[in-house]
Amino acid sequence: MYSIVLISYLIITIQNTLSIDILEQDFQLPIEKLLLVNQHLYFGTVNSLHRLSSRTFNRTSSTLHFPSTYHWKILTSINNEQLLLCGTLSQGICQLVDRDLNLIINSSIPVVANDPQNSTIGLIIPEKNLVYFGVTYTNDGAYRWQIPSIAGRSLNSTRFMKILSANDDDGITRDDLSLRFMSRQQTTFIVQYIYSFSTKYYIYFLTNQPNDLGERIYLTKLVRFCRQSSNSILRTYTEIPLICSSSEWILQTADFIRNENNDEILIGHFTRKDGSRGTTVCSWNVKNDIDKALEENYRRCYSMGIGQRIASTIVLFQSFVNIVDAIRWASDNVV
Repeated sequence: MYSIVLISYLIITIQNTLSIDILEQDFQLPIEKLLLVNQHLYFGTVNSLHRLSSRTFNRTSSTLHFPSTYHWKILTSINNEQLLLCGTLSQGICQLVDRDLNLIINSSIPVVANDPQNSTIGLIIPEKNLVYFGVTYTNDGAYRWQIPSIAGRSLNSTRFMKILSANDDDGITRDDLSLRFMSRQQTTFIVQYIYSFSTKYYIYFLTNQPNDLGERIYLTKLVRFCRQSSNSILRTYTEIPLICSSSEWILQTADFIRNENNDEILIGHFTRKDGSRGTTVCSWNVKNDIDKALEENYRRCYSMGIGQRIASTIVLFQSFVNIVDAIRWASDNVV
């Protein structure tokens, strides 16, 4: 059994006592995705999608089942009205369903990674009715080379999942919203896409990838390109290493928040590359730390003539604590 425990609410009474309601639900297969939309929890398990009430934790509609082994890559909402589902079915297709899990449309083409291991991330851009995907290359299937590493795809029902282009037609042009590796690099330079977020002007992807062509040393990098442009991603694409504490750490997951001063903050959770124990959390101010580092790269390249593919490194700006070590210390010093 795979069990999810939900703390539904906390009530602090006048006597300063604490009451906690814990609701529990068991699933037969691993849970791969979780989404909260309008007081409903959607759980993507292997082969199925379940909708539950976030208050009672009871199923409120029929479970959506898939006809064969299905591993989740994307489960996200569009304006809290529709759900975008993408997984390993049919070489990696996507679907739109309504909140009651009724099918709206299937994509006719593969879009995402088609195996359980490799990653895909998706970022909805509401004003353009598109989604940006970051897709790790897989060797499973005859047409994987046709799927870009990064692509902006339409959410319109008439052109669902087709790559958008500057000419706004169905053909792939030199100015389409995609980035593809050269064929000789596609099978060897493997990029794992971990997290994505956006600000007013930019799209950001966080990746784990080789340090350079022909190298096996992986590090975390931050990718950025313009949000508003309808030209090729390559025209504004740039990337820089993102290091937390030291190069021995690599990103596992991240989150994008606004603090009490309305500053945009990126938080990253890192673990050691060698698999040894320990975890570290770092944060960066997007405007003051990340964007300034990228602007410095531009300045050095175009104003000073210092052109390097791997330039400034964003290092630790604020480290919270080594969580595992802190928990171990606390457990060792409990009275």
